Amino acid sequence: MKLLNARLLCLLVLGANPFALAERPEADLALDAQRKPKVLLELLAPAPGQRVLDLEAGGGYNTELLSEAVGPSGEVLMQNPPWLANRMAARVEARLEGDRLPNVRALERNFDDLGLATGSVDRAAWIMGPHELWFHPSPEVSFGEPLEVFQELARVLKPGGRMLLVDHAAAADAPLAVGGTLHRISEGAIEALAQAAGLTLRARSDALRNANDDRTGNVFDEAIRGQTDRFVLVFEKPGAVD
Repeated sequence: MKLLNARLLCLLVLGANPFALAERPEADLALDAQRKPKVLLELLAPAPGQRVLDLEAGGGYNTELLSEAVGPSGEVLMQNPPWLANRMAARVEARLEGDRLPNVRALERNFDDLGLATGSVDRAAWIMGPHELWFHPSPEVSFGEPLEVFQELARVLKPGGRMLLVDHAAAADAPLAVGGTLHRISEGAIEALAQAAGLTLRARSDALRNANDDRTGNVFDEAIRGQTDRFVLVFEKPGAVD
């Protein structure tokens, strides 16, 4: 397995915060405690020179961390579906202003049609987003049929490539429709889709679990916002590792 780049690795070993870099926005630093990027990057294990797909990147909190991890010889694809990209345009522009992240390229494509070559991505991360497959902001807008989306993700990954999936947990028996109402999805539903697309589960983590969340409330409710119970899954595309 390839390692994180030398600077991140040394800071991790020393027990320091590898993400408290002067160039990171203050708003990002304030989110670190709840999002635990150290844990997630260790699970995804992006390495210098790799190509990483940051799915539903939003304003780019994770994109920035991935940019640092792959270094100047790597590339991060900051993907947002067009509907979301229109709403995130100002934040994305601010994130990339002045070519401050030269190894990042914005990608405005739906999840089921990424426009990338087969086997062209080393790592993919979809953090707090898979539930969006059941969210329909209007009758004219769809982010893709769930199984077709996961098949597309499996297609663009290289053999041996790894995908990190994180989302707000719904109850195990919750209907899929809660993805569009509560903005949650059950861990089992996402695991089943990934496996149906040919991906193999390699790891899961309880790092973002919160037993005080009963998994029935809307994730935007102030009582639980930022403190939801979240599952973390790591899948791999079968085949030789680079």
